[in-house]
Amino acid sequence: MSVEPTNPVGAVIDLGSNAVRLLIARALPGGRAQVLAEDRELTFFLQAVSPEGELLRDKAQPTALAVESFSQKARAAGAEFVCLIATAAGRKLQEPQATLERLLAASNGLPKVLSPEEEARLGFLGATYGLPASAERLCVIDIGGGSTEVSFGSPGNPRTQRSLPLGSQSATARFVTEDPVSRLEYRAFLAELRASLPRFLSGIPRTRLEGLGAGGAFTTLAAMALELPSFDKEAVCRIQLSLHKVQVLRRKLQQLPVEERRNLPGLEPERAHMMWAGAVLAEELMKELRMTRVALPRHGLRMGAFLSYCLPELGFSPSTSG
Repeated sequence: MSVEPTNPVGAVIDLGSNAVRLLIARALPGGRAQVLAEDRELTFFLQAVSPEGELLRDKAQPTALAVESFSQKARAAGAEFVCLIATAAGRKLQEPQATLERLLAASNGLPKVLSPEEEARLGFLGATYGLPASAERLCVIDIGGGSTEVSFGSPGNPRTQRSLPLGSQSATARFVTEDPVSRLEYRAFLAELRASLPRFLSGIPRTRLEGLGAGGAFTTLAAMALELPSFDKEAVCRIQLSLHKVQVLRRKLQQLPVEERRNLPGLEPERAHMMWAGAVLAEELMKELRMTRVALPRHGLRMGAFLSYCLPELGFSPSTSG
């Protein structure tokens, strides 16, 4: 398909619990998109939300600055519409919409706080974008900083969507106090997951699933498996990550104090304190769903948001398939 340079450009800025991410893409006929640029800034927005749901403005400033910078970058690239989405950290706020509008006033955009179900739906649309329609038993596991989404279906058609309010950062805050992680903490986390996962994953089959591992936990585990000196998305998205390798990495993370984890190849030092919890979530979800391996999708939540929200604003029909 030829790409007309005059086709309109849009952007999605994703206020995640761990990172702010940017996708700039050109709208194409047939509900498709051409990616022009991507970017990411670790800001750990979830840490800027108190247990009572109040915004801690000093801690939120890195997120506000990243959103403002990405908004300017999107406009400079010719974006006619910029969509701001917020996930688990945004949902924790007492008044999510009003609070985020005040925080992000300089970005000239209105944030959309995604429900857990909508986050799961968009993540599935993005992760399965471009896959053949014949792939009918796809299961996307998206482990973020504040929540985990699991969806099942075929490209463009998520039939079952689930969201668990536990991610790598929120689980670390809830279960981990010792360094390195103690056996008691590991057992407590396992007990919680093994009691809740069968109910959480109800409606999702356990046989012949094609697994896709999305979100920062899986991409970091893949980078660690490859021992990458710096993050390389193309390299990460070419591998199949086995359950065995996830287990090996989880054990290594569990044995090491945070300071030593920072030196592990493929692990960004800023993620060292929370990566063990992400690995536990990945391992237990794969075991419960009887997956021996997962592929790493090229796209995710931001592509799903572009297809659903940006395309209509740019004069194209929203995508329901890849």
